[in-house]
Amino acid sequence: LASNKPDAAKARLEAALTATPKDPQLLRLAARFYATTRDFVSAERVLRETIEVEPSNLQAYGMLGQLFLAQRKLDAAKAEFETLAAKQPKSVPVHTMIAMILQGQGKNDEAQKRYEQVMAIDARAPVAANNLAWMYAEKGQNLDQALNYAQAAKEQLPTVAEVDDTLGFVYFKKELFSQAVQAYERAVKAAPQNPEYHLRLGQAYVKAGDWEKGRKSLQEALKLKPDVAGADEAKKLLATIGS
Repeated sequence: LASNKPDAAKARLEAALTATPKDPQLLRLAARFYATTRDFVSAERVLRETIEVEPSNLQAYGMLGQLFLAQRKLDAAKAEFETLAAKQPKSVPVHTMIAMILQGQGKNDEAQKRYEQVMAIDARAPVAANNLAWMYAEKGQNLDQALNYAQAAKEQLPTVAEVDDTLGFVYFKKELFSQAVQAYERAVKAAPQNPEYHLRLGQAYVKAGDWEKGRKSLQEALKLKPDVAGADEAKKLLATIGS
């Protein structure tokens, strides 16, 4: 694909999928390939298969949600998954997908209730645990429970940057700034091009008393994306500590 040979790439990929159709790593690769080549029908199909094979795959849910959003299919997708939920009331992936669609629609209170429903079905469902922990922390509520959920997600998804980001956010909200720094450092190491991780790491450094590292992280966030969410706050913080 990088060599501008999409047909050859597709043939190789689909041959591999025929040989091992349930390989999670191969399904993730296929999803990225189809999305990149704008074959959204195939991308959606493969992402659904990925979630079925690997229901803890946080990125697959996110990619599928973004795909629905890009195609303006959130309402239709939600209706479809609600029909599935009626048939499979204990399905963690189905209810998780509905919750993520609700988030995409900006219906955060409904999404939170759906994530709570998922956790009632499976108290260790990692995707729902991660997302619910973030929602609780964002509201500044149920922080002890948020930490339990974030830690449960971390145990099951130890190398996923989004999970360390959530764990850092919960620690930050609980004013456990040293622990927040450690979690954010892992997120930044795993995804060094994500400006939001750098920004939140910078804020945690400052709160932990390490202004120099905080300054560098905040500056890196603004360098990567000048209009990153929280940019104005970052600039004010830099002015306070001296940029």
